[in-house]
Formats: sequence, structure tokens, C-alpha cells
Amino acid sequence: MSENSNNTKIVAKKAKAYEIKVLQRFARAKKLLVLDLDHTLLHDKWEEFVPEQRPFLHQFLAKVAKSFNLMIWSDSPLDRIWSVLEELGMDSNKDYGIKAILCRKAVVNIKSEGAWVRCKPLSIIWNKYPFFGPQNTIIVDDIEENFFLNKKSGVLIKEFRAGMKKDVELLKLGKYLVKIARRSSFENIDHTKWESN
Repeated sequence: MSENSNNTKIVAKKAKAYEIKVLQRFARAKKLLVLDLDHTLLHDKWEEFVPEQRPFLHQFLAKVAKSFNLMIWSDSPLDRIWSVLEELGMDSNKDYGIKAILCRKAVVNIKSEGAWVRCKPLSIIWNKYPFFGPQNTIIVDDIEENFFLNKKSGVLIKEFRAGMKKDVELLKLGKYLVKIARRSSFENIDHTKWESN
């Protein structure tokens, strides 16, 4: 069996078995924004159990929520994701709502040229919610491999670590996402140059 065929089977099996934790009804008129947590929106200092949020976090989420359904996909256990959202007030913010959560159990290991790659295939979401697809979905992560199977949908953000008080990445990203949200489709957009747009 070829790598591609085997990878397709791995993803299809995961998509069938994994249950996405839906918190709020999706707004079909809006597009979908899938966000990583650790080193993207915050730095989760496990040893202290106190995450440090990236500067302008809530401002960013409130801004993009006007155009996107917000979904969290973190390679962390579900209970830890819940804890982080609660500690940072992301679970009950009146200016935006997190529509759904995916945890590490939704992440898959696939093979590419003989090497294993750990990634977040968006088809797991698209198979369950077919009104979303490559035409209206963006995934933001600080690890490029996480959108290995959906490179055209991925926006790579610089890694955030505790103490980076002058970081303005979310301000720039928010402007970019609001700008492209006006497009009817994302399929022909080159997100590798997002910082220059």
C-alpha cells in the first residue's frame, strides 16, 4: 500500500471515530478559523499550571470572531484545554465565543517519504461539517507540520514564549484575517506571505 493510500485511511478512520466537542452553534454565514493554543495564542507553562497569554489575545479573538467561527485545536489533553480557557477567560468572554474544541486525540501520525509526521488534518472537521472546506477555512499554528495535509489552508505564526511582552503578532494576524475574510474563497491565497499583506 502506498503512503498516500495509507495516510488517507488513517485520517478517514480518525474522522469517523473522533467526536468534536461543540460548545456553540456554528454561524454558517461566517468562515472557520482553527487556532492552536500553546505557543500560538499563549505559553502554557505546565510546571506552574499558569498559562501566559500572548499580547492582544482577547482583542484579536474579538476582532476575528466578527468574520469567523472560532475553533481551538490543541495537541493537549481535553481537560488541560478546558483549564487554560477558563484561566484566561476564553470560555466565557462576551466579545467572542469559542464554537468547538479538538484535543490531541484528533491529531494523527502519517508517513511522508518514510518519516512520521504529526499533523492536524482539517478533513476531520470538514467531514462532520461539510459547509466548511478549503474555500472558507484557515488554520493558524506555530508548527508548520501541523497543517502538513492542508498547506494551502495554513497560516504559520511565530512561536510565542513567556516574557515576550512586546509581541504584536496577533495584531498583524488579525488585520490579515479580517482582510481576506471578504474574499469568497481562500483557495487561491498564498498564506506564506501573510505578514507582508
